[in-house]
Amino acid sequence: MVLTDEERKENRKKTRKKYKESRKGQAKIKEYSNKWNKSSGMKSSRKKYNHSEKGKLKQKTREQRPDVVERREKVRQDNRLNVLQHYSKLLSNSESACCNCCGLNTHLDFLAIDHIAGKKQMDSEPELIKLGYRSTLRGNGLIRWILNNNFPKGFQTLCHNCNYAKRNNGFCPVHEVR
Repeated sequence: MVLTDEERKENRKKTRKKYKESRKGQAKIKEYSNKWNKSSGMKSSRKKYNHSEKGKLKQKTREQRPDVVERREKVRQDNRLNVLQHYSKLLSNSESACCNCCGLNTHLDFLAIDHIAGKKQMDSEPELIKLGYRSTLRGNGLIRWILNNNFPKGFQTLCHNCNYAKRNNGFCPVHEVR
């Protein structure tokens, strides 16, 4: 009797299910899962290799390859631009990324993400605490946190000059934005 492909697949599924339900199958599954346990097996040997000189060198050379560095930088810049544009659009109704205070939009490198209430004060806001916000987040870590939490409220786009003035005086003295 010749079986079709469908019948063969069905037979394999039944056989696998029987094996998984048998004592021998369950013992094998448990043994395999223990291999990947942190305290023993292959995971610990992988960890040892990664901490050895050879493993560190291999990881370092991969991280320093030009294509890896270029790709990482492109992703970082795209994420940053996405966040800057989103907060510019919210507060100043601008399609391009620009400072909420002075409107600077010619140099994206001069723009920064500003904590409207202040970095330390935002640590006590309950809705941000639920999302896992910490005042120690800066730069790329803050941008990734913002993206992962769907652009929470409490941030704005400012140029570094307005941001610095706001930090020292509580507001930008030139533009009177708080």
